Amino acid sequence: MKSRANRSESAPSAAGSGNASAAVLVNSAWMEALFGRIAFAFSRTFVVNDARLHWMRGDKLVLAAIIVMGAIVRLWGLGAVGLHGEDEHTTTLAAMHIFVDGTPRFPSGMFYSRAIAQSYLIAASVFTFGESEWAIRLPSALCGVLLIALAYCVGRRFLQPVWNLTFVATVALSPELILVSQNARMYVFFIAVMAGYMALIFRWERTWRLRDLCWVVLTMIIALQFQILAVFGILLLFFPPLVHGDVRRLRQAIAAAVVCALAYFVIDRWNGSFYFERAEEFGRKATQGPNIVLSFTQMSTTILFAMSVAAIFVSWWGGKGGRTAITRGAVSVLFLIALGAQLTFNYHIAALAYLGAFVIAKRDGQTLSRFSLPLIMSGAVVVYHWFFLRHVGVQDVRLMVGAVLGKPSVWAYFNFAKLSYVAAAIAAVGAAYALVEIARNRRVADYWWLFFLGVWIPLLVIGVFQWYPAPRYTIGCFVPLLVCAFATTQDAMGALTREKTQSARLLQSAVALVAVALAINPIAFGKAIDPGYDTHPDHKGAAEFIKSRLLRPGDRVLAEDVLMQTYYLKHVDYWLVARPVAAPFVEKLDDKYVDGYTHTPVIASGAELQTLVDRPNRGALYVITSAEEGGGAERYMEGDRIYETLRNGSFQKVFVGRDGRTFVWMSPPRASAEGVGSK
Repeated sequence: MKSRANRSESAPSAAGSGNASAAVLVNSAWMEALFGRIAFAFSRTFVVNDARLHWMRGDKLVLAAIIVMGAIVRLWGLGAVGLHGEDEHTTTLAAMHIFVDGTPRFPSGMFYSRAIAQSYLIAASVFTFGESEWAIRLPSALCGVLLIALAYCVGRRFLQPVWNLTFVATVALSPELILVSQNARMYVFFIAVMAGYMALIFRWERTWRLRDLCWVVLTMIIALQFQILAVFGILLLFFPPLVHGDVRRLRQAIAAAVVCALAYFVIDRWNGSFYFERAEEFGRKATQGPNIVLSFTQMSTTILFAMSVAAIFVSWWGGKGGRTAITRGAVSVLFLIALGAQLTFNYHIAALAYLGAFVIAKRDGQTLSRFSLPLIMSGAVVVYHWFFLRHVGVQDVRLMVGAVLGKPSVWAYFNFAKLSYVAAAIAAVGAAYALVEIARNRRVADYWWLFFLGVWIPLLVIGVFQWYPAPRYTIGCFVPLLVCAFATTQDAMGALTREKTQSARLLQSAVALVAVALAINPIAFGKAIDPGYDTHPDHKGAAEFIKSRLLRPGDRVLAEDVLMQTYYLKHVDYWLVARPVAAPFVEKLDDKYVDGYTHTPVIASGAELQTLVDRPNRGALYVITSAEEGGGAERYMEGDRIYETLRNGSFQKVFVGRDGRTFVWMSPPRASAEGVGSK
């Protein structure tokens, strides 16, 4: 009886276990089917065109020559100018502190956790060669040379030998890559590690070994330590399994992506834990007027949206017409997103949604006549916005365009294109052609999947977070862009010269040389390899002038670039800069607002500066201005009447830098000063 009872009690458990196992199998089968459909869809969209060939002796000699040439242009004039830019001082200050207690810290005591390896490399270079701008930048220059070799490994996945060497030569001679290689900042390390990451992904694609995928993940973690923007590279993990339609490797890529994403969150949180608490009240702005979106007449918006929904329903759900339900649903959702984005002044999102709808519908064999009613509604929204913006006082067409674009910011694309206008134009034309081919249900080259994952999506997301991102934030997409641009040119030349004759090879080589020249822009290249103070601010010269003045105990030094001058002078008394510029870097310390990196007190307006000038019993005041972007006549750094106060007669210009734009202003000691001496 006891055993029977036990068996009867365990029966439901066994049944439950069986049901659970069945559920797991069903779910597993469902996931397997989903992954299989995704992999199949991609495999029939992209053509795998692996151009990897064995190295030939001639390739090795040309590659070696390119690397030597790249090393020369990076080391040439490496120490010709003083530290400059927004970030060289940041890395240098932290690296120099290693000689104090072995850790990279700022003068405020804050630990600098970003690009730790670079900080120690700079310290090692300074220890070996002595402190100089040349020694500080040497690790970056050498890493820039390494990038050239890594570029070869990346390019040979897509490019035939002549075009791969053309791509490598462009990397070696690119003005922007030369400049980041001559800059004591982590960006060249970030680009080089990401190039190695891509090369390892292509190695994993060739071997499908799990250990190669582990090396890929480890490289991504290293890249994240150099620059958190490397997180966009996680998407590249999905390049190999999807173009090959491999479900098993797709699951491996997902697992690797999860590990990389966790590493991103850990590293980002770890970096953030060392930063000071920003004084939010310092940068608080006055309440702005109502946003134009909120001033919409709600009834008009509701009516337009309701009419749009009706137009979409009539066009795409009014009859079967041979269309699948999935296609109808996808196109309808995209049209709703597009029209909703239009109504909220987000025309960038609307354009992307319309483009996706067109591609899906055309790929499914539909005619453009199906878009008539939704497009009429879209046009009605455009007309409505035109009259609305004119009614609220926006008359300039350029301002109208700026008002309706919304986010993501299109400036991310335009600023990125500055790295190479020709390469960006070739890639843009090629991408448009690829979309047309996809819409026609034709297969396209697999490097367009690389373009989508490595260029377009990262730029789109960056545009969500920054309205006007600096090129250095987008430079991580530069190598994939060049690969796609040269692969496009390679395919175009292949279509023109199908016969492999001697004349065809000569024509291909000539076009390759012209492509390098156009991609690097010879004028910009000349400026990059011959740096001088005509293109770089003279922070160093201003500091040397201050050192020559033999300051008295009561004299005070104010600097617009507090980090740069703290490095050169070791101490600055005040940070003189407009409040909007200073706000992200200010913390409150003992009831004073100070720079979080150096603990230098902040003077953020012309009125505060004038108060310091009028203070009795003071010595001479020296103000070192900055010729960086936004300084001087641009009145960004010298906003809130700082520019006017420096020129109202209280100060006199006593030094002009070699750049002609860096100044030192002096206000003599007050006549009533005691204990500081008088002239």
